[in-house]
Amino acid sequence: MTAIKHFERWSRKSFANLLKALTVRGGSSCLTENPGKILVLRLDNRIGNLVMLTPLLKSLEKRFPLSEVSVLVSHRFADILEGQNRHLIRVDKKGQIKNPLRLVKLVKSIRSQSFDVVIDASHPHAFSLSTAVMAALSGIPVRVGAPVPGTDGWYTCVPDKESWPDRHVHESRAIHALGRVWSEWPEWEPPVLDVYEKAPRIRTGFHAGGKPGKAFTSEQLRELTRITAEICPVVVYWGSIEEKRKAESAAQPGVEVAPGIPLADLAGEFATLRLFVTPDTGPMHVASAVNTPVIAVFRENVTERFSPLSQGSVSLINPSIERIAESILQSL
Repeated sequence: MTAIKHFERWSRKSFANLLKALTVRGGSSCLTENPGKILVLRLDNRIGNLVMLTPLLKSLEKRFPLSEVSVLVSHRFADILEGQNRHLIRVDKKGQIKNPLRLVKLVKSIRSQSFDVVIDASHPHAFSLSTAVMAALSGIPVRVGAPVPGTDGWYTCVPDKESWPDRHVHESRAIHALGRVWSEWPEWEPPVLDVYEKAPRIRTGFHAGGKPGKAFTSEQLRELTRITAEICPVVVYWGSIEEKRKAESAAQPGVEVAPGIPLADLAGEFATLRLFVTPDTGPMHVASAVNTPVIAVFRENVTERFSPLSQGSVSLINPSIERIAESILQSL
């Protein structure tokens, strides 16, 4: 390891220790069996992570039917949980960095609501300093977090380290395991987004997006949609202007380009699909959560942690275009 790497690690650790000294003020390790108000934190900008939060939220509502559960989430993708009968507190992380007074206002608001428990539901296998700081600043007496390196002192209650899920367990199961600090914790159930199915499942959907290295090329998307359109109508979804251009390049007989779909309507839209074909993306988890079969294309073998769980779903690791087409035809 180079001297620069050593210095970077030392700097991060020193900064974390400084923030801990400034923000962490005691707390209680006594878990009440009937908390009046619970705050769940998930601040990253990823649709899929919000979907995979739903098993934890469902179990909290089942375990504590008289409690009020609120979710503090990034404003960017919070709409995916809109209409799910949950109290959302939206936060603009970048905006708070630019204007710290907004953070002060948020902290005051949280403190005024007298929460009994805060749960850091961020990365279940890594330490999120920003979320830990938010949990500490909240002033909530009981702070629950994952038993991972770097968390000592930040939380008052953590699940048993020996039984904590490893990286081969689905991410939604690992997040759900935070509730094991309570007795009689409900069994895990797959992520679910409640929607009203407004149309028969006739069309097959494709997603034109994805991170570099994960997304379909324009040529792959056009060929796959052409093959699929010979069996059923096809619609191509997009999320950015660049993705829209790629979707439009696939337009051909039997293949239409979706209009811009508001995030709050995305689950309902995917519930009308017969099949959804996508790279490893957030919308993959949305489709799975409304029980739409998914053909998910992964470039790395992380399927155990992130695969779609809906019935009939298939996860492919770095497949050829022929293998993807074969899976589509078999699914249809």
